[in-house]
Amino acid sequence: MDAVGRYLYSKVRGIMTLNAGFIKKIRVLMLATVSAALLLVSTVTATGQTGAHAVEGSEMVRVSSPGIAAVYQVVNRHSGKCLEILGWSTTESGKAGQWDCHGGNNQRWEFIRYGSTYRLQNVHSKLCLYAWSKNNGTIAGQLRCDHPEYEYTTRWTTSGSSSNKTWRFKSVYGLCLETLGWSTANGAHVGTWSCTNGYNQYWS
Repeated sequence: MDAVGRYLYSKVRGIMTLNAGFIKKIRVLMLATVSAALLLVSTVTATGQTGAHAVEGSEMVRVSSPGIAAVYQVVNRHSGKCLEILGWSTTESGKAGQWDCHGGNNQRWEFIRYGSTYRLQNVHSKLCLYAWSKNNGTIAGQLRCDHPEYEYTTRWTTSGSSSNKTWRFKSVYGLCLETLGWSTANGAHVGTWSCTNGYNQYWS
């Protein structure tokens, strides 16, 4: 190989070496980008499996509820019975009550967080628990979660202890969800009353 050939050969090898290094850097960058994307997806998926819907700005995201799983049974501390929509109703006239816990979807609820408040969405009916009155003794019912006029009545605030996972649910009218009349019977209505320290207003 003459001098010109050797010169050209060295230049070509140099360019190839530079290109190889550049391609390697591109590959590393692409792998890092893909890894970050997979981590983000896996985080959202994992959160979605263990949390509830929430609104962050205008986007729905699943997050954990305070001390309880996303889909769960709500048990009254006084009666030991589960909050349910009576009669497996799927209409907006369906009433809330209590019954022996049996694991049916009409006794299973999911938290949907809106800022500092929550909705309790029934797994069977896909409707939300609501309190439509500020009067003591009002029976709670179920309503479209996005009702155009009364959506606000489906919002509840929670208070309680994360150590023993016992909670109270307060309506927009400042009343607490309870088993009315301290009943321990199947089919007894669940409604709202002025908040007390009574066990019939505590749920786990």
